[in-house]
Amino acid sequence: MKWQNQKNNTNPIPSLSKQLSNHGYENKISQNLPGFQSERHNRLIKKIVINLSIFIIIILIMFYFISPLSKIASIKIRNQNQVSKKIILNHLEISKGDSIFKFITHRNKIERNIYSFDPYVKKLHLKIRSFNHIDVQSDEYYLTGYLFANHNYYPIMNNGRIDYQPIANHDNKLPVLVNFHSSNALHKLINQYQKLPNSIKKNIVKIEYAPSNVDDMRIHLIMRDGNQIYAKIDTLAYKMSYYFSIAKSLKKTSIINFEVGAYSYPQK
Repeated sequence: MKWQNQKNNTNPIPSLSKQLSNHGYENKISQNLPGFQSERHNRLIKKIVINLSIFIIIILIMFYFISPLSKIASIKIRNQNQVSKKIILNHLEISKGDSIFKFITHRNKIERNIYSFDPYVKKLHLKIRSFNHIDVQSDEYYLTGYLFANHNYYPIMNNGRIDYQPIANHDNKLPVLVNFHSSNALHKLINQYQKLPNSIKKNIVKIEYAPSNVDDMRIHLIMRDGNQIYAKIDTLAYKMSYYFSIAKSLKKTSIINFEVGAYSYPQK
């Protein structure tokens, strides 16, 4: 009986404790409820803003595709070299009225195409200006001479490359290479020629391939000061470094032989 009374006396304590605990939990939820509602509201606003932004972007893209801004309005080639300008225009593969995205997606192909066809182009610059205007500009190699073959003149660039599109008129201030039927001899000469200083290049009128029985790399040069030179292709750049010092010592126009050593004699 005593044990039962003790049991009955202890029952109210856990019940009261549980009530107090539940009451505190409810108070905590009621205190945090405004924060939960605010967070939920912010999430909703954020979701609406994201969806609305995506919708606006899609509308703008659709509007751009149907607007004149998506079409190429003009193509401007900023080159001083008229030959190069014509080559670039013919191989650009885009024209006024084409989609601007055609230019963007084919940009690398356009560059490779122009590099392969235009020997004058050193560095190509393709730019989009004012949304749908295309600017084409290039850094160019310059002419250093001409190859005369098959009754035509072919430009030679300062990088040694030859433009095999013949030209109607050539610059008389630049040297002409003639009788080069051997491609091996021609390429070796161009390699040596590029090593010459401009002061000597400007003084050369003509370089003629003139092989002999003992030397298949023999060449004949005619200079603007009236002197003539016989030399070997392989040593041309080295031997020509002595040309001006020898020319100054001559009393009349002479023939200078650079094939073996260096010596000269007056022209007849």
